[in-house]
Formats: sequence, structure tokens, C-alpha cells
Amino acid sequence: MNNKTILKQAESLSASDCYEKIKSQVKKLISKEEAVLLDKTFLIFNDDENSQFVATASFDQSFYEFNEDYQHQIKFNVATNTDYSYTFIHEFSHIICSHYNIECTHNLEFAIINYCLRNKVFNNSIQCYFRAYDVHQDKSYPILSINPCQFDAFIKCIKWDTLQELVNESKRLAKIIRQKSIN
Repeated sequence: MNNKTILKQAESLSASDCYEKIKSQVKKLISKEEAVLLDKTFLIFNDDENSQFVATASFDQSFYEFNEDYQHQIKFNVATNTDYSYTFIHEFSHIICSHYNIECTHNLEFAIINYCLRNKVFNNSIQCYFRAYDVHQDKSYPILSINPCQFDAFIKCIKWDTLQELVNESKRLAKIIRQKSIN
């Protein structure tokens, strides 16, 4: 076994540990019924130095067919070096969006869900949430007018106890932000 292989294995173990820790923290924030969504989400690895993504989320469409054997996946690229915690919350957010029939792109609803999860998992310790990448696929992106400082304060004020509440808030607030950008 060469050094590169050993490093990749160590990277995979470290990522797996972080994944389980983040998954456990998110599960503490949601109901037992909603936690099944995360229990059915598994981490797999690839090693693609040419990939443009650190990780991707795959939502198993058989969930909608009431198939009990569905499995969602988060594919993590061990060829990258990044903060696993934020990456896994980001990918869990994609799975949540798919589960609740939100367009699974980088849009306002996704960003709100992603940042609210991060805010709760890290106990309000993050000072800066907003990243343009997280909304760049929103249909109204060209006209969005978002003050990142206000957006961060706004995220910290959102209260939710279940994923359904968070999803409903993300839809409601995204609609308001879009309307204010148009006016």
C-alpha cells in the first residue's frame, strides 16, 4: 500500500467520523419521524481529482413510490480537502429539499434551510452565512438584492422545531425576499 492510498483511507475515516457526528447533531434537532430521512442517507466515497464538486447528494426517487428500501446518498470526494462539517450539512440540506419537494438547486429556499441547520448545529457560533453560490441557481438570482449582513442576522432569528416548520419558513421567507427584490 502506498502513501497516497494510506492518506486517502485516513481521509475517508476522518470524513466518516465527521459525517456521523453531524448526522447525529442534526437528528437531535428534529423529530424521530423526520430522523428516518437521515437514517436512510448514506455516505459513499469517490476519489476524483478532476471533479468540480466536493460532494453531491442523490435523492432516491423510489421514496415517492413508498418503497421501504430507498437509500439516499451523499457522495464525498476524498480527493478534495475541505471542511467536512459544512459540506455534510450542505448535502443534507439538498436531501431535505428533495424530500419536501423543493426544487433541489442552489436557491433561496435551499440556502435558508442550509444556513438554519448550520446555525442550530453550531449553536449560533457562525458569524457569516451568506454565500452567493448557495443561491446562484435561483430563478430570480439576477434581480436578487440581498444584504449579506442583514441576511445573516435574519437567519439567526428564524425559529423552527421540525424540518416541516423549517421548510415552510424557507418557502415563506424566500417568497418575501423575491418580492422585495422586484419592488
